[in-house]
Amino acid sequence: LNHPNIVRVYDIDNEQDTHYLVMEYVEGLTAREMMRQSHQHSLPIPPHVIAEVGRQICDGLHHAHSASDTQGRPMGLVHCDVKPGNVILNNHGAVKVLDFGVSKTVFEEQKKGVLRGTWGYMAPEQINQGQVVPRTDLYALAIVLYEMAASKQMFSRKEKKDPEKIRQLMQSDEPIRRVMK
Repeated sequence: LNHPNIVRVYDIDNEQDTHYLVMEYVEGLTAREMMRQSHQHSLPIPPHVIAEVGRQICDGLHHAHSASDTQGRPMGLVHCDVKPGNVILNNHGAVKVLDFGVSKTVFEEQKKGVLRGTWGYMAPEQINQGQVVPRTDLYALAIVLYEMAASKQMFSRKEKKDPEKIRQLMQSDEPIRRVMK
């Protein structure tokens, strides 16, 4: 993927049964670090900054979702792990999505019982091991932007450690109630 809002991967290799990626170095802060600093200093993140972060993430995700292979076939790429730790803001205002390591393409066979992503940012279809599609990433992005605006996490640490609790909250539409407060 070659896009200004996606961290470039230059090489993928394997050394003594250890796989690794050689990626673009981005000097800056992850969205998680920015939110932590904002909270520490009791300074909210300005709405225009949140909007710009969201716009740039959407641009990068759109590129990934629209990507084709070398034969021109749509790859059906879905990140599956959009979260504050996978969004980095460089020192010049560019926002980049990183870590497509758990992403899913249409060429892969869905493995039963394998969840990709981070509890607290997974869409309902992801949690229920349904088909992940581009809107799966947009659901996670909405949670990231909510957390930036609200200066708090959508789900508590305790809830994130309990997958069954997250499932219950999702089935009861609790996330939308929290947003509307």
